[in-house]
Amino acid sequence: MLFWQANSNEQEQKDFFNLRHRNNEDLNDGISYENLAKRYELSTLGIYYLCKKYETTGPIENKKGRDRKPKTSTRLYECEVIAACSAVLHHPDFAFVGIYCCLEKYRGCGVGKKVWDACMEHIGTRNAALNAVPGKLELYRDKGGFPIVETRWTCVVNETEDPINHEALSDQVPEGVTIEPFQDALLPAMFEYDLALVGYDRKRSLELNCKEVDSKSLVAFKEGKCVGFGTIKISCHKCGQVGPLYADDAAVAEVILRRLIVSLPKAKGFAMMTMSSNSPANDFIKKIGCPTTEECPRLYRKEKIEVDTNKIFAQWDLNFSPY
Repeated sequence: MLFWQANSNEQEQKDFFNLRHRNNEDLNDGISYENLAKRYELSTLGIYYLCKKYETTGPIENKKGRDRKPKTSTRLYECEVIAACSAVLHHPDFAFVGIYCCLEKYRGCGVGKKVWDACMEHIGTRNAALNAVPGKLELYRDKGGFPIVETRWTCVVNETEDPINHEALSDQVPEGVTIEPFQDALLPAMFEYDLALVGYDRKRSLELNCKEVDSKSLVAFKEGKCVGFGTIKISCHKCGQVGPLYADDAAVAEVILRRLIVSLPKAKGFAMMTMSSNSPANDFIKKIGCPTTEECPRLYRKEKIEVDTNKIFAQWDLNFSPY
């Protein structure tokens, strides 16, 4: 993840721009995680740490203070984050790009291009994907180097600050299926399911996801084999955000979703990213009364990556994961 920081004094901004990687100080210093998350749509603290575990390239900052002398804190200068971009290397042949953004007053100054170019350099020759926010498809397709547009589905963002009606969802577990709360002993079965679905190893990220603070995960089994799992966690906006939610069967996914919502009563609001082609998932959203706020098309750099979208009821994260 890369940050661009800028000096608050406009006359000195030219000399004070600084491109850097995200670091641990962002969690507790002037560029706090909470501010970054709210401004740049990071969903949870766990996602932020996850970027540290993998190779990422991230925020951009602007130094404040005219003396340019180090202060007694661990950072050299007070800073304001004005732009950011992330490029997560999922495996040797694939990367995912997200949170590409810039404060409005700095747009047109070349700031965004610097973070973008740094992320593209980090990706190298890999295939890559991103989700384009509404109105930006042409920018990424025609100028950003992501010419391949997914035409079979879009990423659907569903969120609300209002209470949702989880009781509209079924709690009837299909015959032969059990749904269990997460524990370490279930990880091998979850790893096997996830690998078969997405096609590459995500053991570390999946474990971190299930162990995140203020999160709950459930795992479904049939005849001793994992047939789905899901997670809900408190987002940076204090709502209950569901993702991932994968299952072989919509009936299993519905029960998992209901129980996840119930398991996190302190959540204020709800968020879940679905895929437009998964009709049952979008029916769940309608049942609970959560509005759809936007749809984001998917673009690729070289080629589409295939996955069974019928099993993806909630995407892991809109900015850092393809599914």
